[in-house]
Formats: sequence, structure tokens, C-alpha cells
Amino acid sequence: MIMKVSNVKFHNVQQGTPEWHALRESVDFTASEVSAALGCSPYKTRDQLMHEKATGIKPEVSSYQEKIFADGHRFEEFARAILENRLGEELYPTTITGECGGLTLLASLDGLTMDGVLAFEHKSPNSKVVAAIHAEELDDHYNYQMEQQLLLSGATSCKFVASDGTEDNWNELDYKPNKALIKKMLAGLKQFKDDLEEYKIKLANGEVSQQSKPEVVAEVIQDLPAVTYKMNGLAIISNLDEYKAKALELVEQSKKKLETDQDFANAESMVKVFKSAEDKLGLMSQQVLGEVESIDSFVKDLGFISENIRQARLALDKQVKSRKEEIKAELVMKAKTEIQALVADMSQKYNVGFNVKHDFAAAIKGKRNIESMQSAINDELAKAKIALSELKDIAQTNLDTVNQNSEYRFLFNDWGQIAFKAPEDFATLVKLRIAEHKDAEEKRRQAERDRIRKEEEAKAQAEAEQKAEALRKEREAEERQKAQALAQQQAKESAVDTAMTEMSSVKATQSRLETARQVMKQAETAPVASVQYAERPDEMISLTMKEYNELMRKADLLDALFAAGVDNWDGYSEAMAMVSAA
Repeated sequence: MIMKVSNVKFHNVQQGTPEWHALRESVDFTASEVSAALGCSPYKTRDQLMHEKATGIKPEVSSYQEKIFADGHRFEEFARAILENRLGEELYPTTITGECGGLTLLASLDGLTMDGVLAFEHKSPNSKVVAAIHAEELDDHYNYQMEQQLLLSGATSCKFVASDGTEDNWNELDYKPNKALIKKMLAGLKQFKDDLEEYKIKLANGEVSQQSKPEVVAEVIQDLPAVTYKMNGLAIISNLDEYKAKALELVEQSKKKLETDQDFANAESMVKVFKSAEDKLGLMSQQVLGEVESIDSFVKDLGFISENIRQARLALDKQVKSRKEEIKAELVMKAKTEIQALVADMSQKYNVGFNVKHDFAAAIKGKRNIESMQSAINDELAKAKIALSELKDIAQTNLDTVNQNSEYRFLFNDWGQIAFKAPEDFATLVKLRIAEHKDAEEKRRQAERDRIRKEEEAKAQAEAEQKAEALRKEREAEERQKAQALAQQQAKESAVDTAMTEMSSVKATQSRLETARQVMKQAETAPVASVQYAERPDEMISLTMKEYNELMRKADLLDALFAAGVDNWDGYSEAMAMVSAA
């Protein structure tokens, strides 16, 4: 509910003048009308205010009321002077208009300080208002009036005074704005405005009367004529036939179904006529029997008429009582059906169960006529509609909050339990749930990242271990190959050394070729460990340390031969050919 006031204007008009009345007619609600619009005025019902605003017809002010108003204005003038003296500043009577929540409002203040901080409202004293002031619990029809005054003026407090214009009978209360009451007031005024538009349509369609309802007074039910008779010998001359016809006609009228307050008033009056007629006919019957015991026909007619009247009286009296109960039930059920339909519509629209408290039976308790019962029902129905409207506004505000975070709608599957939380609390709940969800999602993503990281680390470690193992095996293979080669080299060197030693005893004249042949032959016959060459370059072999040492010795021998220039010796080519051939 929007409580921001716009288009505020201060009007220089005096209360009670034609200009003031015209200004009041130009707005939706004046401050003094609020309590009636909300059904809590002790002076005017909501239905009466509805009819007045729809038709423009207002009750005339009696001379007695005019005197009360005049006294009230006089007390107010004196009281304002007393309060100004106490405050040390002037209070200016003013009339203010403004707009709030689609409503045009007016308030006539008995006084307002120049800075607009303090308002003044005066009432003539009575025991009830004085007791309420001292208990600091004013009736709502006073509170609503001041709420509208404070809303339009912007004042922060109001001096509520009940006095006769003297300090001897001075009763004062400081009233502060009540935010909850303001919201309730604006919701109630908005509902009244909506109902007023519907009421105007009913007026235009002739569904309700343009005339103000007068006080119900029973129509005059003409008494039955007196039964007259005279004796003419043994015969009776009387007006009994005429009486019988009128009595039976009245009996037929009593069978009409009662609907309105006028019907009930007429019926109650008719019951009295019937009772009177019964009593008179009984006396007449006794009188005739005393005079003419032989004339039976006359007495039988009297008895017949009397019995019909008695039955009509009993039936009508019963109908008065039962029909009132029926009408009460009809009024209650009609109101229940209307509010239940509105609740069902709202529940379907917002996908949540609306629950509006109402007690139409209690509202009409103690009401004596249909009009007062209908007025009480309408007041209770209006309260229920206002409560429903307030719940709708809350649900709509909260739904808007959810829709603003539509990607997180799944977090609010308990909408039925939280839809009517105060909007501020609901907004906090939304933020909390979203924050918790984001935190949980971040933790989930972090856990996923940690899992992937650990898997990658484990995979990398496994690959590293595999590579290390392969490298270890490769190095071992290389070492074995080197050891094998060393053993072969050492074997060759040993063979060469042996051959060279043996060759020293050969004749010097022996040719180098022969010497080389002998060396090669010696090398070939030397005990060298057999080497299985790998068919594939990456295939690995294993050697004993002895084989490795022999291999390295022969490799060193070969290096020594090359160092000695064996490749330039005579017969080198033949020797290499012999090696290749071997």
C-alpha cells in the first residue's frame, strides 16, 4: 500500500462556509468520514455513507444538532487559545487536500503550528471520551480522523483535547501516527471506493432506491367491525356475514411471505388485531349463548370466524419469528458465498490458500430489523474484503520479489507457507536462501574441482612412475650393454696383447701381413664370451661382470690398435675382409 502523499494543498476556507462544503464534495473522503467508511462510526453506518455519496442526499441537520455544533465550535475557540498559551506559539485552523494511493483526501484541522509539526483536534467532552483519554486508548473513529490529518499535514503528533473551553474541564492526549493503522485506513477507503462504484451501478439499474430509507412504522391495520345483532322473535338479525368476509380477507393477507422491515412491522400489528378480535368474538359468543341458547347457527359462525382468526394469528406470529431467522440465515449465507468466491479467486490466482476471518452471525447479533442486520453484514463483509486486499497486496509484493530472482524460483517450493510473510521479512528470506544456495553451489563446484585435481594428480603421478620405471629399465639395459661391450673390448685387447707378445719372438723379416694374420687368428681363437646381438635396437641383454670386463678389455685393445695406426698397416683391408667374412 502506497503511503506517499502528493499534490498537497492548503486551502484558505472557513469551516461551515459554502466554499468549504464544495471543497469537501470534490474529494473522495474527508477525515470525518473515514470512521463511517470503515464501519466504526457511532454516528453513521457504512451503508448510510454509501447511500449519501451515491445519491448526494444527506439528512437535514436538526435544530438540536445545530446547537451542539455551535457549542462545539465555541469550546474549540476557547480551547485553542488555552493551548496556544501553553505551547507559546499560535495554532492556525486549516483545510488540507492531497492524494494518496489513488484516493483524494481532505482534512480540516482545528489547529496547526506554523512549522507544521504539531496538529490540534478538539472534541466536546463526555464521560466516554474523557475516560478514553485518561486510559490513553481512544476509539478508532477518533484515531482514523487524526491519522488522515497527520498524513496530509505531515505533522509528527496531534494534541487531542476534550474540553468545554476551560482549564477546569481540560483533558489532553498526545497522539502519534500509527503506520499499521494508516495502512488499514487506506485499504478500507480503497475498498469503500470500489464498493461505491458498484452501488452507483445498482442505483442506475434500479436495484436500490434513490430515496433515503425512512424509519419503519407499521401501516395502520383497520380493526374488524364490531359484531352487532338484535333479536327478532326467535331469529337473530346481525352484520355477521359482513364481519366474516372482512375477517377472512384479513386472514388471507396474513399469509403473505415476509421480506422487508415494513412487512414485519405490519405483521406484528396484524397479530395484535387478531388477538383483539379473538377476545371480542369469545365474549360475543358467550353473550349470545346466554341470551338465545336455541340459536345455534349464529354461535357456530362466531366460532368459525374466531378459529380462523386464531389460526391466522398463530401462523403469522410464528412466521414473524421463523421468517426473521430465515432472513438472518439468508443474509449470512449470501455474504459468506460472496467472500468465499473472492477468496477462491485469489487463492487460484496466487496459488496459495487465502484465509480471511469473518463472523457474519456475530455481526447481526442483537440487531432488531432487517436494515440494521444488512448494514452490519455489509460492514463485516467490507472488513473481510479489506483483509483480503491486504493479504493480496502482501502476496503480490512477495511474488514480485520471487519473480525478480526467477532463476532461483525452485528455492521457494514452500510458497504456500511463506507467501504472507511481511514483505521486508520475505525479502530477507529470499536473499538468505539465494546466498545459502550460492554458497552450497560454490562448495559443490570446489569439491568437484578438488576431485578432478586429485584425479589428475593421481594420473600424473602414475604416468611419472611409469616413465621412471621405463627410464630405470632403459638405464639398466644401457649399463648391461656397456658392460657387455667393455667385456668384449677387454677380451680383444687381451688377445692383441698376447699376440703382440708372441709376435716379438717372430722373425723380424716376417712380413706385416703375416703378423696381422697371426694377430687376427690369435684374436679369433681367444676365449671371448659369446654375444647375442639384439635384433631390435631397443631390445635389452644381460651380461655377467666377467663378460662385461672381457668385453671392455677387448674394446680397449681395438682402440689401441687404431691408435697404433692399424688401419694403415699392410694387410688391414684383408684383415677387415676376414672379420666381415667371419
